[in-house]
Amino acid sequence: MAAVERTDRVGLSRVLFAWYSYQPARDITMSVLQPLHDADPSGQLVRTLACYLDYESSVTDTAAVLGVHRNTIVKRLGRIKSVLGIDLTDPIDRLAAHLATRAEQLADLDGPG
Repeated sequence: MAAVERTDRVGLSRVLFAWYSYQPARDITMSVLQPLHDADPSGQLVRTLACYLDYESSVTDTAAVLGVHRNTIVKRLGRIKSVLGIDLTDPIDRLAAHLATRAEQLADLDGPG
């Protein structure tokens, strides 16, 4: 009889936390967002991207959470795609962008450093 190992959300979170804790990986991941910070120092584009990815690519949900019209989200996403040169329908691009937004959120929680 083969052993069965269960992977749950907590286990996956621990894996990601360990990866984010490795500073070189975290720096590379966060550098993905630098062009957005350069294009929009207010951080609006990064917040929009993070929310869009967290809400499973729902323009409607993202607009509701951010308190703006859905057309505003569509415009911002167009700008994000242009600035980063990514295709948010591509799983690899989406994953890289999502990891980057999460790494930045962790850095914000950690404070300056």
